[in-house]
Amino acid sequence: MQSTALSNPQTFWRHVVLMSGARIWMAAAQLAASVLIARFWGAESWGMLASLNAAVLIFVQLGAFGLSSSSTYFVAQESRRFGAVACNALLFGLTTGALLAAILIFAAPDILLIAAAVAIPFQLVTLLAQGVLLGAGRAERLTMLDVGNQTLLLVNAAAAVWLWHRGLFGLVVLNTIASILISLLAAWLTGRSGGDGDPWRPDAQLLRQMIGFGWKFYLAQLIPTLIIRADLLLVTHYRGAAEAGIYAVAGQVGALLLLLPGVIGSRLMPQVAASNDEKAEVTRYVLRRITWIMLVAHLAVVPLCWALPLIYGSAFADVPYLILLLIPGVYLLGLQSVLVQYFSGTGFPVIVPLFWFATLAMSLTLNLLFIPVYGAFAAAAVSSICYTLIFILVTFYFLRRTGCTFRETFIFSRV
Repeated sequence: MQSTALSNPQTFWRHVVLMSGARIWMAAAQLAASVLIARFWGAESWGMLASLNAAVLIFVQLGAFGLSSSSTYFVAQESRRFGAVACNALLFGLTTGALLAAILIFAAPDILLIAAAVAIPFQLVTLLAQGVLLGAGRAERLTMLDVGNQTLLLVNAAAAVWLWHRGLFGLVVLNTIASILISLLAAWLTGRSGGDGDPWRPDAQLLRQMIGFGWKFYLAQLIPTLIIRADLLLVTHYRGAAEAGIYAVAGQVGALLLLLPGVIGSRLMPQVAASNDEKAEVTRYVLRRITWIMLVAHLAVVPLCWALPLIYGSAFADVPYLILLLIPGVYLLGLQSVLVQYFSGTGFPVIVPLFWFATLAMSLTLNLLFIPVYGAFAAAAVSSICYTLIFILVTFYFLRRTGCTFRETFIFSRV
């Protein structure tokens, strides 16, 4: 029965559809922006911008300290703490983000990185605000932030290419301004989402609890970010920005394929936390329904990826081959990102971050060995191998802990 799996399946899937639609628009806008930059400014400029974005994202995750997921968990567990959780998260994000931005600006080798680093505290505030909104079930407001942010980035790309002829530096400045505006909107929406009985004041004891609970999420979010993004930085370092731009397009396709499991995973975590689902019924209910949908979507991408060199230009002729290397691992990573929400919503055992540590060590070792020689192809192959490894580790532990079988977890059945 559905009622044993989800307390309100209609609301759950409605939120999934809403957030998925927003993510599809975001992916389309990001694709359009990358095409504009690659077509008008070349693969090297797109590679430089993608590398800057990857570096900023790593610093944002570094400063989050797991408070995004921790905020979701604490609000979902006890909604009356909304105001204190939100105040703690936003102040922590602004302070930590400002510190990290100052460090990066001080050490930055060029003006592009300095301009990008200014956005770090504002992106961190937005990320933590989204975690609070997700815990409160405000999927519509969270979606508004996602759509608004990516729409501004597309407008910025068009303005930089066609109107404001300031090159890549001008685009980075516009994107930083967009991050500031979206963070202000995020803070305003969060402030309007609490109840009348939710006092908005910092709570030091609660913050310690949030950090104590969030550090496991911290490792489980930071390490995947390093695995997924660091290879692009290594390609840039060893092979140049042009090859990094080509690899970044393949990475965009992988990110597009991860949209559905990402949305479902983010919506599933508060559901599991609120229901104390020790038997993993909620998680298995969802997984059995998306395993085959995701498989069909991944297979459908294969013939479509051959059109990308026509869209981006002849310099991107290797993109289809890179996508073919990435797809198997991306599929399994997507399943893992949903499966791991069972642990996120039930206390998050320490062994899960340890799995990611092992995967990170393997990723860095293989990338450092092979990227200098084989470039983007090595990065794609290593990523797929590492995504497969983390899927195997998390799945094995899930089955062992819950006593469920592989078929009960992944194979759809009406019984």
